Parts: sequence; structure tokens; C-alpha cells
Amino acid sequence: MLDKTAEHIVDRAIDGKAPTRDEMLTLMQIDAGSAEAAYVRWGAEVLGRRASGGQGQIYAQIGLDATPCPENCAFCSLAARNTPNKGRAEVPDDEVAHYASVFDEANVHLISLMATAAYGFDHFLRVVTAVRAAIGDDMPLMANIGDITTEQAHLLKATGVQAFYHAHRLSEGVITSIAPKRRLATISAVQEAGLALMTAVEPVYLGVSLEDIADRMLEVISQKPYCSGVGVLTAVPGTAMEREIPYTRRQAAHFACIMRLVAGTSIPFGTGCGNVVWADAGTNPRGRDLSTDPDFLRRDVRRLRKELVREGWEVPKRPLPQWFGAGEVEFAQTR
Repeated sequence: MLDKTAEHIVDRAIDGKAPTRDEMLTLMQIDAGSAEAAYVRWGAEVLGRRASGGQGQIYAQIGLDATPCPENCAFCSLAARNTPNKGRAEVPDDEVAHYASVFDEANVHLISLMATAAYGFDHFLRVVTAVRAAIGDDMPLMANIGDITTEQAHLLKATGVQAFYHAHRLSEGVITSIAPKRRLATISAVQEAGLALMTAVEPVYLGVSLEDIADRMLEVISQKPYCSGVGVLTAVPGTAMEREIPYTRRQAAHFACIMRLVAGTSIPFGTGCGNVVWADAGTNPRGRDLSTDPDFLRRDVRRLRKELVREGWEVPKRPLPQWFGAGEVEFAQTR
């Protein structure tokens, strides 16, 4: 027998009444392996399929460098504090463009270019130009770089970028060298320039209170991203947070489902419904060795597409046309 309180909260969310902060905390304390958590997952999937028009998405991320980053995020394998005595290390521009062309040919739905805060902004613009020339006109690009100004956000858009990933992290300014107001200022600049925002509640670990996680969920939802989620901490050996205890992936997924109940259909992709998957090339901040073999990357995208289809998602052949429509991108209209 389901707990009636949890059942009531989920049912109301499906009917369009978002859970309150207190109700979020009630759901967050549920055992992630319980019947109630399964009901939360069901409710999140109902809303997620409704929000996205039943569509799944494959995103590809290309890491551009492994230069020690001055922002010193304690969890990141590329932070200067975690990579002493290492110099600049950048993926050659032509290799980045080649990875992008492979992902484009494999029919992903967005390509993200990720760089540390040590990567020069002018260099990043040159890479965007090279990548834009190597991919189809319908393929959206996302920038995942350090903090920027409104002027720089406009330059990104003019050079061929459609989206921007940025997160005001949990424990920002404590586990990083970044002032929270700087992160929020970048998000405002991105949206003022007309770039679509992707963001997340991250990193989730046991050192963060449920109250802080709930508050960050509400903040993210208020920013109206087109894609979001909950990112669990990866405790990379050799980093300053290697001994921190992450929430289990099942628990983090439970949190993401609660976030979907609160967001309703306002966020089209991600956030607890399982309709966004990722392929990777280049460098990464989690200490993983990524394949650079084009055949592997193509196979990986095919595998991800099959997984989404198997889960009942419609996976478009090419990116959504909304990315390049006139005016503000309306991702909720995906049917």
C-alpha cells in the first residue's frame, strides 16, 4: 500500500500543481528503493514525456583542454590544486573539428564544446568557427566554459553558438574559488544574449543538506533552462574531494524525479525522465580515459539511440528545427 501523502503529492503534480518546498523535502526523505519512490519515478516520466513530446535526445560533448584550471573546483581532476606542476594541454583545433564532424555524421542532437576557465575566449571563438564549418547548418552548438560577460555571450551567439551550460553549484565558493554571484551573473548574461540555458543541481553528495538541494532545485527551475537534471558527485582519486561520499546514483535519480514533479512541463529535456543521453570525446574533468577512435564514437551514438528507442522514446534523425527558428527558442513545442 502506497503512503497516501506521497501518492497525493505525485498525483497533484501530474495535474499541474507543483509540490511545495516542504513536500519536496518529504519526498526527498523517501527510501529511493521504495514503492513510493517508484511512484515518484512514474510521475516524473509522465511529465517528462509530456514536456518533450515523447522525444529523446543524444548530446555529444568534446573536451578541449586539460590545462590546470584556476577556478580550483575541489572535485575536478583538471583543477590547478589537483594537477600541480602540469602545463597547458589542449586538443588541437583540427582534432576538435574532426570529432564534431563524426558526431554530426552520427546524427546527435547537440554538440557541446567544454573547456576549462584557463582556455582563452578568443581561442574558443576560433574553435567554434572551425567546428561550425565542419558540421551541418542544423547542428546546434553549446559552450561549456568559464564565466563570461554579456558582450562575450553575444559574441558566442554571433559566432554560431546556440546554447550554454552553466551551473551555480552546491557549496559554490567553498569547494570552488568562484563567487556565487559570478555564476549567476553569467547565467543572466547568457539568457540576455538569447542563448538557451542548460544547467543542473550539482554536485550532489552527503555533505550537502536536503534543504540546500531543494533550494537549488527551485532556483534552477526559476531560470527556465531547456534541459536540466541532478548531477551526483564523482569522487575522483587524487582530488580534494576524493573522500567525500556521493549520494548513490539511484538516490540522485530520485532527486531528479522530484525536481521534474516541481518543474512540471516547463523544462523539456532531462530532469528525471531519462530522455537525454551523452557521448564523449576529448578531455574530461572526471579523470576518465575517453576513446578518440571515430568508429567507437559512431558505435557509441548508435548504442545510445537504440537504448532510447528501447525505452519508448522517439529519437529524431536530426536536431530539432527550433534551435534555428526566429526569436526565442520554444523547446516545449516538440510534437
